[in-house]
Amino acid sequence: MPATLATLSQYRELISDRPKKFSESEAGYTSPARSNSDYHCEDCLHFYRGLAARRTVCEILRRPMGSDIEPKAHCVFWTRTGDRFPLLRNGN
Repeated sequence: MPATLATLSQYRELISDRPKKFSESEAGYTSPARSNSDYHCEDCLHFYRGLAARRTVCEILRRPMGSDIEPKAHCVFWTRTGDRFPLLRNGN
């Protein structure tokens, strides 16, 4: 345990600069049912599968009500490397 417990104001300061995430519409999120793409979230640099929490999340997109990111979905910011974005116009 730390020597002194953090305060509520320290907590608020810590999370105050938490990055905003894109909404589904801002990122062009497409669910697997509507997707005919070979580019899937599960193969994207931004995708993360939290094994302990049994959740799938994206570092740039937040779905409503804490819904998981569907592994077979995709968005226009799909990338393996962070350098090329094949689904984004002029994304090379």
